[in-house]
Amino acid sequence: MTRFPDWPKRLDDAVESARWRPFRWGATDCALFAADVVKAITGEDLAAEWRGRYASAVQAERALRAHGGLVVLTNKVLGEPVNPERAMRGDVVLRCGEHGPSLGVCLGARCAFTGFDGLVFVPLKGCEQ
Repeated sequence: MTRFPDWPKRLDDAVESARWRPFRWGATDCALFAADVVKAITGEDLAAEWRGRYASAVQAERALRAHGGLVVLTNKVLGEPVNPERAMRGDVVLRCGEHGPSLGVCLGARCAFTGFDGLVFVPLKGCEQ
């Protein structure tokens, strides 16, 4: 994927627009947040086939299970993961938390992930890939 020449500003704008959005399955969940950022900085919508296809945790789980789970599906779409220490701004990252795996976006030393009341920022060192 090729990033737009002004991708740093697009990244900042995408993160800022999501900063206070509450979590909603099928609209502002972790996968769609990460895909929204990728779309903002590259123009490619990697989640186009998923948008509008689920609206609950049960529906999301069913859809993901049919494709091997979030990690397997993400690797199919984005390729094999890299060591998080090599992640760069704008890269999609994964972390496993108390609610299972979630996707976020690297912002440098920190990463943004969806939370129940908006974005949550965690150290890059807490990410698996």
